Amino acid sequence: MNGPRKGANVWIEDKQLAWIPAEVVDFVGKQVQVVTSAGNKVLCSPELLLLRDPDSELGGVDDMTNWRT
Repeated sequence: MNGPRKGANVWIEDKQLAWIPAEVVDFVGKQVQVVTSAGNKVLCSPELLLLRDPDSELGGVDDMTNWRT
């Protein structure tokens, strides 16, 4: 993954819920700021995000049951 773009729909790992949907809203240094579906702003490394859009030219994952490593 080359890195998410602003406005990209992503999955972000959550310790309690496994994965939660979020949207990329900004970039702070080498980190990405996302807003989760619960409205929380989170800073994380872009390597920890998975794209949700299956039609993305970067090869995203819309349904985590379809994700394979």
